[in-house]
Amino acid sequence: MIGPAGTGCALAAVMSNYWLFGLALVMIGISAQTFTITANSTVQLSTEPAMRGRVMAMYLAIALGGTPIGAPIVGWVADTHGPRWALGVGAVAGFAAAIVGIYYLVKYRK
Repeated sequence: MIGPAGTGCALAAVMSNYWLFGLALVMIGISAQTFTITANSTVQLSTEPAMRGRVMAMYLAIALGGTPIGAPIVGWVADTHGPRWALGVGAVAGFAAAIVGIYYLVKYRK
């Protein structure tokens, strides 16, 4: 679902109408929720019950720990170049994550 999130960010970055911008944000929100639910479910279902709490703690530390790194960068881009460029950075990050995921699936999940 990262590809649709990247597409949604790219569309939101170029929208000139508030209603179309809102529709692009809906696409981003649905993608983000689907990704979060799928990732959480996969981690929990693939972990032994005795280790589930520890694994989820590590998973959330990694998932939420990236925000203090990425948020100032995107904030600086928005402050320096404007919000459209910040959405563009989000789109590039979404597409990069999709490429990494596809590469992993092709290489290790034949």
